Amino acid sequence: MKLGVSDSRTVNCVPKDDFGGLHPDPNLIYAADLINAVKNGPYAFEAAFDGDRDRNMIIGKKAFFDHPSNSLAVLTTNLKVIPYFIKTRIKGCARSMSTYAAIDRVAKKTNIEGFQVPTGWKYFAN
Repeated sequence: MKLGVSDSRTVNCVPKDDFGGLHPDPNLIYAADLINAVKNGPYAFEAAFDGDRDRNMIIGKKAFFDHPSNSLAVLTTNLKVIPYFIKTRIKGCARSMSTYAAIDRVAKKTNIEGFQVPTGWKYFAN
């Protein structure tokens, strides 16, 4: 419920040691059921994350796939309509050198401080 989505609109959100028998990586192959739910159902948006949230996938209207490197830019563009981010506010965003620079343009346009860090999650700690 942190992102303002009711529990009835979420799936596979209870942490399990074996990922509930599913593959933990949300991608076009392993998350085909979610993609089909957007493609064939009433949904216009789907977001999926692995257990520690370092891998993600965003599917848009008509099952449009957005590359994971763009997901931060998509979320940052929509900060004003995501209840969790409205409440907590974002102070900045960071990307590794190897990811797309779309977030750089979004950060500048939305007046959010942006950072580029070396590749590797240990650099995002601060």
